[in-house]
Amino acid sequence: MVFAEIPQIGNIVSSARKNMGMTQIELARKIGVTKQTISAVENNHRLPQLDVLYRIGIVLEIPAETILYPRRAAWTPLQHKVIGVVLSCTENELMAVDEVTDSVLRALRRDVSEKQG
Repeated sequence: MVFAEIPQIGNIVSSARKNMGMTQIELARKIGVTKQTISAVENNHRLPQLDVLYRIGIVLEIPAETILYPRRAAWTPLQHKVIGVVLSCTENELMAVDEVTDSVLRALRRDVSEKQG
């Protein structure tokens, strides 16, 4: 079974392992699992248990955030800032931000649409 909702974990592990010049067997030995486990993780056929994922991160020097939130690792500084602001909002502030954001995005998209059309 392929875990489509988190396909990047296998790619991240595989890429980091190869960048360190390590084989699947070497990584497996260092973290105490079988080569088949590493292969299954890298091919997205198995989601590793949290303790295994932790050991993989330590051995391959992958920050936990990169493993657990691969899309977040690719965020720009502005995206990090916006998320930080949103996370610090109260429920009332979030409702206001939501309304303003919807209005602004509608206007921007309308302007783009009119310029293209």
